Amino acid sequence: MTTHVMRADTLQVAVHLAPKRDDGSTGLVRSHPWHVFDASDYKDQVPGHWLTAMGSMQAVFFFGIPSTELHWQDQGLTESQVTRDPSDMIRILVDARGFPMPREMWFDFNAMGHHSHNVAVLMGVQGLNAVSGLPTSSSMRRDLYVGPSKPVLEFYRNTCPRHGTPFADAHRFCTECGFRWDPQNFISDIERGAFWRDGWRGEDGKIQQFVLVPTSSGKGVAQQLIGERRSEGIDIAVFLSKHAKPQIRTSAFRGGFESSFEPQSLGGDGFRGLTRSIEPEGLLDHRPAIRRVGAPERMEVGAGRTVDQRVTLDPHDPDHWREEPEIIFTLIPLDLHSVIEMTRNGPTTREVRAGPFAGIQTA
Repeated sequence: MTTHVMRADTLQVAVHLAPKRDDGSTGLVRSHPWHVFDASDYKDQVPGHWLTAMGSMQAVFFFGIPSTELHWQDQGLTESQVTRDPSDMIRILVDARGFPMPREMWFDFNAMGHHSHNVAVLMGVQGLNAVSGLPTSSSMRRDLYVGPSKPVLEFYRNTCPRHGTPFADAHRFCTECGFRWDPQNFISDIERGAFWRDGWRGEDGKIQQFVLVPTSSGKGVAQQLIGERRSEGIDIAVFLSKHAKPQIRTSAFRGGFESSFEPQSLGGDGFRGLTRSIEPEGLLDHRPAIRRVGAPERMEVGAGRTVDQRVTLDPHDPDHWREEPEIIFTLIPLDLHSVIEMTRNGPTTREVRAGPFAGIQTA
């Protein structure tokens, strides 16, 4: 069964990849669910290093993005997968020439807003924090800031994280940086119905929409800033509060489409280990397997148009949150043809619905 949701126990993130808005506006992208695949279901098809990265606290998913420079037939698509009707929310939109339309990505966390505990989301995109722009690896630094050795919720209340100097005013303006910092490096369910993330934070404080570009274009953000030190995917670390929150039921709308909420309960039993981000050089790994396909083509996360989105101050003290994430979702972008080849024969293992010895014929 296909799904646009990355799920681990009761925690989940919905992935949307909508057609790019060309009206010159800064409006948010509308809902457009996009299929993602759980790497653990395709153990014989995915690159071997993805499997070694998976653990009790890391779930690896992948998805394919159609090339805007190739005709749909050249990407292994069938007519049933292609449409020119913008109202179709599932199939791939193509222009009059038969080339897929450019797309913009965003992540919906609203389902976790109904969790029994407060939820905070830390987004590391190929080695950079999407909210702060600071490195996520301890092997990198920017000015005085050294990346942490693991996902950490950081609060920027009084001093600049890059220079260590006090902010010039109550709006967290750093004279050395020349811009105002967001209050923390994560977003939380304090957003109350606006619990999502659309892109990178620019130095002007505005958000540049997530877009997917081929590695050969050289336009990936982490590709330009940290080069070969960048990791392969988008890491979404989900933190829970130490104590349950009062239950408040809300509903929210985004761009005319209602978010799909599901009641949530406490997931997991605490921190059980942590693996590092999947490194890009692992794509050269061709370990033999039953039906392993060739190394997929890399895609990068770039910065698109400016959208109107802000980070709301989280009112909680650092001690409100657990020190370790409950789960880390890693989402790896690939070219669509690679994903079609990986998933063509279905999952490696199939679910067995029967119980032990159920339905067997006796001699």
